[in-house]
Amino acid sequence: MEQENFSKNIRGDLWLLTILVLLSGGFYFLRNYSPLFERSVEAILADSVQVGPETLAGLKSLSANFDFKGQVPLYMISSKICHYCDIARADIQKAGWKVHEVYVESGQEAARLYRKISQLSGTLGTPQLIAGDRLFVGYQREQILAVPGFSL
Repeated sequence: MEQENFSKNIRGDLWLLTILVLLSGGFYFLRNYSPLFERSVEAILADSVQVGPETLAGLKSLSANFDFKGQVPLYMISSKICHYCDIARADIQKAGWKVHEVYVESGQEAARLYRKISQLSGTLGTPQLIAGDRLFVGYQREQILAVPGFSL
């Protein structure tokens, strides 16, 4: 009898968890891809973190041979197994922006820089985009468009 009640409680909890995950995914999609939730440039930039000169110098040292061709520098801290990095990469290429990717798996210097940037952002996730001196966690096209110098 006791085990039967335990099984019912577990199944009920799993259903509740499934519903919560589906609802949160739907809200994420609406917030990021629906015009109903368009955010102002000020709100987008307020969600970003300013990157200090030491971190920017570290990024520049990793991309010494990279030519941004007059564009505001755009860096993407990514992983080779990150699906959201693939989406960001494709969108950035489609927009014609030059981006220098730093793969977290590419060596000790990249890993050290990733840890430093993760401390700034408060998360270990990828992608993390640095446009100019603004750090954005995750990827939404509107984030980059909020930085002066970027347009479609």
